[in-house]
Amino acid sequence: MGRDKACVDIAGVPLWRRQLGLLAALEPTELLISGRPAAEYATSGFEIVEDQIAGAGPMAGVAAMLARTRAPLLLVLAVDMPFMTSACLERVLGHCTSPMGSVPWHGAFYEPLAAVFPKRALPMFEYALSKGDHSMQQLVRDCIAARFVEEFHIPAADLPLFRSVNAPADLPYL
Repeated sequence: MGRDKACVDIAGVPLWRRQLGLLAALEPTELLISGRPAAEYATSGFEIVEDQIAGAGPMAGVAAMLARTRAPLLLVLAVDMPFMTSACLERVLGHCTSPMGSVPWHGAFYEPLAAVFPKRALPMFEYALSKGDHSMQQLVRDCIAARFVEEFHIPAADLPLFRSVNAPADLPYL
């Protein structure tokens, strides 16, 4: 993207503010932001949780959030999914069977950045990070095998909601 994706404006609203709105609509018991304290979203009034391992990608962010949350389940939502809706996130949550989380999938691909992970999966995240393995796809497969999460198929109508913006060329479509 060439800049912090969280600060990209979509219809005049930065992505970070839009995603917080989606999550707040679900009335969570706590709302945390994975990021840097010096970023624009530090003024949001929500707690910022920094990655413990720099440069390890989304896995490090999810691990830091699992370590910090007091809740048994953590709903993860990537900042770069501007098409996501609160209704779809409710469906993701609806597939949880406590104490298990839920991870949407389509084809052979999981969507771990719009998923629910149990706090008890933290050691799996830490182990993968300690090995230098930052593949969220492999981690999800390991979490499924350990019965920490269940997969559920994304209906075709919901697939566009999981699209992320990764480059300036993606922005004209918004």
